[in-house]
Amino acid sequence: MFTFQSKTGFSLLEIVISAAIFVSALTIFVTSLNFLHRLSNSTSAKTEVAILLEEGAEAVTLLRDNDWNNIASLTNEGEFCLYFDGSAYQISADKQIIASDYFRTIEVIPVFRNAGGVLSNSGTEDENTRHVFIRVGVSNSDEVLVTSEMLIHNSYE
Repeated sequence: MFTFQSKTGFSLLEIVISAAIFVSALTIFVTSLNFLHRLSNSTSAKTEVAILLEEGAEAVTLLRDNDWNNIASLTNEGEFCLYFDGSAYQISADKQIIASDYFRTIEVIPVFRNAGGVLSNSGTEDENTRHVFIRVGVSNSDEVLVTSEMLIHNSYE
């Protein structure tokens, strides 16, 4: 006669295969989370640097709007730090740390125009236009991360 035995439970092989599948899935999940976390941090840092650069351009424009000499007096004087003191933008020869991790500098150089009034590398200096370089870098290494350039004009003259 035939007797049927009821098989209840799992065999050792089934448990090992299930555990291997679970560990593989968990490893993929944790690796993906780690990658997304690093990507998020990188994106946040790039966004912060872009905002600081944009803010620098706006600050230079505000300084110009207050008095053209704020910009013109910096011509060919080297790099200056640009920062907000709580009520207004300030320019300092000393390094100023922004947002705990960054610094921002500006450099102002003259603009020259040829006989036709077109911008050139030489010619007559345009007293009412300056070429401004804005740089944002990492404060603990003095490494410049990004540089932006702009021409600014004394529009009130």
